[in-house]
Amino acid sequence: MRIIGYSTKKGTRLNDDGEEEETRSPRFPILSVFDVSQTDVVDAELAAAGELTQRIEGTDDHGIIAALTGHLEREGWSVKRERCQAGRTDTPRPSDRSVAIRADLSPAQAAKTLIHETAHILAGHVEDLDDYAEHRGRAETEAESVAYVVRACSV
Repeated sequence: MRIIGYSTKKGTRLNDDGEEEETRSPRFPILSVFDVSQTDVVDAELAAAGELTQRIEGTDDHGIIAALTGHLEREGWSVKRERCQAGRTDTPRPSDRSVAIRADLSPAQAAKTLIHETAHILAGHVEDLDDYAEHRGRAETEAESVAYVVRACSV
């Protein structure tokens, strides 16, 4: 089905002082989308339990944890394995530049989670938490997409 979407197009123009300034123009493109009635639940039991994702099981992190921990440490971040809030697998803390990965995750799931958190950091999602809160869906989709692709290419 098609809907009318909304986006803005960035541009520049010269202001009265002759300096370039950024402009934004509204756009209303036609978008193709699926209605929920056009989809099937992949696993009815997971959907009923409110969990549409499954954790990755496995003892091999394929070197991802050491590699990303080293990268983040060189950038001034620390990575810890610890008990996290119920239902969470990670807790990014921009205030002290640390990432906490849930201690009871399998090495494979911990690697995927660390990829996800590293993607948030590299994409700048942790620099402005108000912006993150306003655009949380986009930020989570970006980070999870990175984690999916990187994890798929590393195993």
